Amino acid sequence: MQKVVAEAFDCDPKNISGYVYGEHGESQFSAWSTVQVNGIPITSLVDKYHLDLDALEAAARHGGWAVHSGKGYTSFAIATCAVKLSEAVFANARLACPVSAYSETFWTYVGQPAIIGKDGVESVTTLALTADEQAKFRNSADTIIEKFHAFDDVLR
Repeated sequence: MQKVVAEAFDCDPKNISGYVYGEHGESQFSAWSTVQVNGIPITSLVDKYHLDLDALEAAARHGGWAVHSGKGYTSFAIATCAVKLSEAVFANARLACPVSAYSETFWTYVGQPAIIGKDGVESVTTLALTADEQAKFRNSADTIIEKFHAFDDVLR
């Protein structure tokens, strides 16, 4: 998401903050209410820059598939995240970042912002999502649960 939004604004991806929620796949979504470009909420820039947030979200969602199609793997990104999370645990960094953490609301592990420290997920960060984003979050959690049950059925 950071890369796609940064390209739309011709800026460094490090200048983009915000969260992508849900499973790592087709039901993931960009929580646009959390996204900022150079500290400015992206939702206030939509009209001025003629942004199509749905198109940006689709591009972000399919970015991993594009890398996989080109390289045949995405292991470098996975390794980078593993190192970052390991360092946060060992340093007790209390790093705010998106991870798959247990949701009491949905009764499953799902991608959402959390604080990572010496005990792993120290706490889940609950941000105010719009009603549309909450519905997408529920849908993504339900997708994870459905996939789990389908996999569990295969194992039986």
